[in-house]
Amino acid sequence: MPQQNQPSEPAPTIDELARDYGPDHPRVIAARLDAADGLGEAGDPVEAARLYEELIADCTRIGGPDHEVTLVTRNDHANWVGKAGDPARAADLFEALAVDMERVYGPDDPNTLAVRAGTAGWQLRAGRTDEAARIYDELVPDLVRVLGDDDPQVLDARAAHAAALRDQGRLEEAVAVYELLLPAQLRVLGPDDESTGATRSQLEVLRAGASRSPAEGIGDGANAGVVTIDQDPYLAVVGPGRTRGRSAAGWAVSRHGGARTAARRWRARYTRSFSASRWAQDAR
Repeated sequence: MPQQNQPSEPAPTIDELARDYGPDHPRVIAARLDAADGLGEAGDPVEAARLYEELIADCTRIGGPDHEVTLVTRNDHANWVGKAGDPARAADLFEALAVDMERVYGPDDPNTLAVRAGTAGWQLRAGRTDEAARIYDELVPDLVRVLGDDDPQVLDARAAHAAALRDQGRLEEAVAVYELLLPAQLRVLGPDDESTGATRSQLEVLRAGASRSPAEGIGDGANAGVVTIDQDPYLAVVGPGRTRGRSAAGWAVSRHGGARTAARRWRARYTRSFSASRWAQDAR
């Protein structure tokens, strides 16, 4: 009779996997991706970005530049570059990836749209609010057409679009976007959600600023209480360039703290597992 509560064997290291399967095997690539993410999440995004850059070269060599694993790796690399303190480079990387995603998967693929959102999000973080607003002007109608008004990516994009307009001083336009966003948040998230409350607060402040006469301007008084891009509660929760599952249940679960992180990690593992499986089949 087997003994209970036996300690499980430690997971094989990357070197052990490479020895057993070869350095280009999907299990080795997946382990390297997880290791890079682990370093980044532990507080070393610079090293995570460096490891991802190496992975892009290997994935491109093994599967080709248009393989799903290569494209996912480029997406994650761009995010770690931004988190390492270079949002402008992250935006440029996402912009280049969006071109390839549209060519490979088409303009209406949800992941193509998510990468376009990543471009705009990192442009926003880099302080390129004009460019971010321009991208959101084009992106939001596409998201609504493909996903519907209440999809999480639409809520994210509207919030970021409003923030870009707000930080340019285009208060009336920002108010108009927030007024479209708030009813959808109330339907999807409810009145007590943090993001709904943030939108309501922004509307109150911006309506006061937008109602001022041109002679009064939009100086410190008009912008009192308006948080910056880096402090925006909604953007801090969402983060640019992060794709999500599209089910309502997944969205509801991922709205709360650790569950959101767990949902993202699950999606990343699922994507990589699926990609690695296809990769292995292609290699046969």
